[in-house]
Amino acid sequence: SSVDANGEVEIRTGSLAGPVIGRAAYKPTGNWNEFRTLVCPLQKKVTGKHNVYIIAIKRERPNEAIIRFNEIQFNQ
Repeated sequence: SSVDANGEVEIRTGSLAGPVIGRAAYKPTGNWNEFRTLVCPLQKKVTGKHNVYIIAIKRERPNEAIIRFNEIQFNQ
């Protein structure tokens, strides 16, 4: 959910500065309690064990309290 922020979600491996393996844009839902499904396909195949970082990005300010996750699901 996001009250009024457009932005992106990035999935990275290894660290916050690690390689981006997935990216998806999101639009505001208008309410913190209204959730939508966001699908973020991986851009390249990943094998083995990795630390995974899911990062919400809003390039314009203010860029705090921009998104709220309810659930994260990984599919194979």
